Amino acid sequence: MKRRETILRNEVGAAVALMAPVTVAMLAVSALCVDAYIMSTTQEQLRHSCEYASLSALERYLELENQPYNVRLSSALQTANTVAGMNQLLGSPDVQLSQLSLNSGAQGQGVLTAGRWCFKQSAGQGSPCAMPPGQPFVPHFRTNVSNPAHVNAFRCEANAFPPLRTHFARAIGQESVAIRASATASFIPRRVKLTVDATGSVSYMTHLPSGTHRARYAYRLPLSGTDQTMWNQLSNTRPGPGVSTRHYKSDYETITVAGVSYKIDTYRHIPTDTGNPNWAYNPQYNYGGPEPLTSILKGVHGALEEFEHQAVPGDQVGLLAFDNEIIPLRQIPLGGDPAHIQRLLKITDTVTDVNLSDPNRDRDNLYDAFLWPRPGYTDIHLALDASLDELENSSTNDGATRDSVVLLTDGLTNCRSFQNCSNTFSYYGPAVTRVQNLVPQFRSGRIQLHIILAGGSVGPHTLNIRSERHIDWANCMATHGNQSACGAEPSYWMSDTEARRLGRMFVNRQCGGSACDSSDFSIMSSTDPFFDPNGVFYSIARETQALWGPLRPIDPATGVGQPAVRIVGERQLYDPEGLTIEEQAYAHVKQVMGRNPFLLTE
Repeated sequence: MKRRETILRNEVGAAVALMAPVTVAMLAVSALCVDAYIMSTTQEQLRHSCEYASLSALERYLELENQPYNVRLSSALQTANTVAGMNQLLGSPDVQLSQLSLNSGAQGQGVLTAGRWCFKQSAGQGSPCAMPPGQPFVPHFRTNVSNPAHVNAFRCEANAFPPLRTHFARAIGQESVAIRASATASFIPRRVKLTVDATGSVSYMTHLPSGTHRARYAYRLPLSGTDQTMWNQLSNTRPGPGVSTRHYKSDYETITVAGVSYKIDTYRHIPTDTGNPNWAYNPQYNYGGPEPLTSILKGVHGALEEFEHQAVPGDQVGLLAFDNEIIPLRQIPLGGDPAHIQRLLKITDTVTDVNLSDPNRDRDNLYDAFLWPRPGYTDIHLALDASLDELENSSTNDGATRDSVVLLTDGLTNCRSFQNCSNTFSYYGPAVTRVQNLVPQFRSGRIQLHIILAGGSVGPHTLNIRSERHIDWANCMATHGNQSACGAEPSYWMSDTEARRLGRMFVNRQCGGSACDSSDFSIMSSTDPFFDPNGVFYSIARETQALWGPLRPIDPATGVGQPAVRIVGERQLYDPEGLTIEEQAYAHVKQVMGRNPFLLTE
């Protein structure tokens, strides 16, 4: 028995002797892991600080576009150092970013380098991103940039100063570790072609196409046929301010554009003191021009103002208005210089009153630019094809661009081919197919086709689908009964982003519970919409990874600025946030044109 106990004690002692060095080794490895974690975390924080520094330097450099090159560089460096110094390296409070210097620095210093990020190879040996013959191209950063206009990037290379002292590695002779990180910031210019439907249907909210008070926004002279009949039905003189759907001969002025004369409605009535805040937004009483076109143009105008303030070199915007043809006056090519942007701002200015009989009036206005609805058909294919062609044939030499077309329309395209048009269902179907056939070109060119759909006769909408997050939140509340466990209540309705992620259609193109047909097309109105364009153009927006922007009226049951409460079946036909059409158009166009052009390339 004693012999057995002795053997067991010897075995335990042997095990302890074996475990001792293993335990020491494990402790040593754990200690080194702690050091490695601190070093990794410090380097990651250093990289983030370098990213902030390079981005801020680039933004500052672009802000001083009209200053001498050395002044721009000096100010960019100062900004980068200021931003870098604001970032504390957590876990290493005694370690800071080294001071940055331009292009080269003394030992231990960081470097800020101005250069060019080459997104793609440029043609010609003198181009900033030209490559030697036969050498394959990969995106890269070039430092030897002689032309200040070619600078489109800043690279930050920073050191942690002093070197990071180790906690446990010093036991093996490693007292400190040099930590280094780098980041390069550049920008991608935005090119946006605004493509606006300027047919008579974009004035149907204020100029009714049928009924006792039917009228056109514009009549071509000399009057004949239906135009003559409609004109004769108008009373001569407006008795005073009234509803926006009542029009009189005295409201019209004559204008000649491109050798053709028209009578157009220039009457305006904007209530300023009504005692009812909703009245000012009610198109029945507030008439600032043909609707929904006027509100769309106001939204575009506001987005252009912000685009102007946030522009970077290479940003371009253009405008095209169309019906069943595109005339030169209605096509403003892509451009980005201040004079070009100012011209677009004047053209989209619907607020400034213009006396058409004044021969000295400013000719850069929406009247002379033909940016108003006239009788005619709608060839969306023609307009998109022209916009696509301009973007594809005016690409920059060596830089990437974010290209997009913003189509503002009611979706009622009705031309089977060029100038072969009819406002009938049998023409609508083939016309839609022509538009859909352009989608592969948009996709292959990486051009987004953003759709902003307007017009009560097509019922722009989204679906009332409860969001998954709200369902999860409700289930949590049912289980726990308090927000401390479940958090704040998320949005009730599913967003377009969530619908796309789940692969769900976010519109219902059916009319009366079945496919829209010729009978729906012939009787469509704001009370009995033809929903099919919602399905067509929502699918196009999704296929090109672009925005879907339905322009909807305010829910009359709640008013301006209040969430809509009326639900028509499964469709949300009123703006959920209670925004006016102008505010909606502004938000949609701003979302496209206000995209941040800056990015980190490495």
